[in-house]
Amino acid sequence: MRSPEDMRIIQIDITNACVHTCSNCSRMCGHHKKPFFMDFKTFKQAVDSLDGFEGTIGIMGGEPTLHPEFERFTRYLASKYPKKEVSCLIEPTDDFIRNLKYEEQMVTEQYYEKAGDNARVSGPGLWSSLISKYGDYYELIQDSFLYQCVNDHTISCYHQPVMVCRKDLDVPDDEWIEMRDNCWMQMNWSASITPKGAFFCEVVAALDMLFDGPGGWPIEQGWWKREPKDFAEQLHWCEWCGLALETRSRDANEGIDDVSETFYERLRTVDSPKLKKGLVNIYHKDESEDKSLIRHNQYHDKEVNRLGADNTSIYPKGFCLIIVQGKGACEEDIQSTLESAKGQFSKIEIIRDSEPLGRRIINDNIAFGNKSYVVIAEAGIEFAADFVESMKKYVINPGVLHILNANTESENGLPELIRRVLDSSLKIYLYNTSARALAGYGRDRLYDLSDLDSLSNIWDQHKTVTITNDVLANRKVHKKTDILSGTRYVVYGAGQFGKKAFDLIEKANSETIFFIDSNGEKWGSTYLNRDVISPSDALKRCGEYDKVIIAALAYHDIRKRLLAEGFSEDDIIFPVYLIEE
Repeated sequence: MRSPEDMRIIQIDITNACVHTCSNCSRMCGHHKKPFFMDFKTFKQAVDSLDGFEGTIGIMGGEPTLHPEFERFTRYLASKYPKKEVSCLIEPTDDFIRNLKYEEQMVTEQYYEKAGDNARVSGPGLWSSLISKYGDYYELIQDSFLYQCVNDHTISCYHQPVMVCRKDLDVPDDEWIEMRDNCWMQMNWSASITPKGAFFCEVVAALDMLFDGPGGWPIEQGWWKREPKDFAEQLHWCEWCGLALETRSRDANEGIDDVSETFYERLRTVDSPKLKKGLVNIYHKDESEDKSLIRHNQYHDKEVNRLGADNTSIYPKGFCLIIVQGKGACEEDIQSTLESAKGQFSKIEIIRDSEPLGRRIINDNIAFGNKSYVVIAEAGIEFAADFVESMKKYVINPGVLHILNANTESENGLPELIRRVLDSSLKIYLYNTSARALAGYGRDRLYDLSDLDSLSNIWDQHKTVTITNDVLANRKVHKKTDILSGTRYVVYGAGQFGKKAFDLIEKANSETIFFIDSNGEKWGSTYLNRDVISPSDALKRCGEYDKVIIAALAYHDIRKRLLAEGFSEDDIIFPVYLIEE
């Protein structure tokens, strides 16, 4: 076992309410007659108690976005640990998971613990199943969280049984102690805080909540520095947890929990709704069972499987249009824009030259409804026939003002979105009526807006994005950092990701010149028949290669180290798909 101080993550479980009842959920969702919702006082106390903890402070559920005070909780956590980096999810993306994974690696750092070196993100984290509430809070989430672990549970993923008593499987005491003390959950994941206190293990915390146990340690500064010798008062819950055992996993989408006989009877005592529905299976160990279904800490074969193709919770549902009659535009120009827009936009309004811009925008925004995406186009713009359908394929940050550039030609196979009719000075803006910039500016000031340039001044610069067809075509982050043919590479990381990079470089008909590694014990050795050298020695040989590929989890930390050594930022790339498996 290990101290919470040595963990990558400590969770704050703000609710166990969830829209899912997955098989073998670590929070036993579906078994509670009534979910809990942490109060703000306890949440603030929890966040404050973790002052000095260097890992990720997670907001967890259930589904945390279901908490009625999710926004208040998030803003408080962000105030204590402000996000300094601008999210790469500012721009539209048609590859949300890879962009999210890329952003995670941009802030991942190396740290060193008693058990060896590891990688973690220091700051706020969110665990979510990407329900519609996530889409409602999209801007806030991207502004606030450094790390996000998302999984919409639409693609098969496997959960090991939690509610299995080792005594029901006849595991003797001497074997059990060793298994318990090396449990993969406690060694790889998180301690937790619930409304009932602080716990050395997140599953122990969930068991205490389900069975109304005695609670955890007081939520006070430094509780997380406790060591395994201090866990005695909570260890009795381990007897009721099956994660340290060798048991077969089940697809989470089946919604059936595997529990041992003693646990089955205990679920009766809490009047479990899931038990009443017949969604509980009594688990019996079978020596002939498929060993491939014994999956410790493995939910998906690939990270990209965390978002199903049919999940539309974070995609725009539709667009409204405001046509503005700019200077020099005539009725014919208005009609040409209107004609190209018909059948695409859910609602269309026209602001003629004599009407006050700001007041009409406000009134139209109200008419369109909160959280609506609005396009403002000056008369004379013609939209491509599939403009709206094309834009619906992108996750669009509702807090950003998008300035659409009307390209005259389409490249990379992307359909042309907009065609110019008058001249290149015509403006096309895209925004969401729920944007924080609008809310913060004030209705009275919005009324006084005289032109579209005044509208753009409301947004901070880092939340204003110019979009062209080429920008949209390159929204897949891995496209920008692809491994190219005919290129000489150096790979940072003589390990599993380094091997993957090496294979992909060969597949691209390129060459790996040598490896770099941060571990001095590897310097002077070879890996895959290539030399392994230090960063400083690699810099001396800069004429031998074209690019450095970072093939390691701690991208942020390694990148800083390379820049400090004197490497050029243009020479460093990170193909995010190296780590998606």
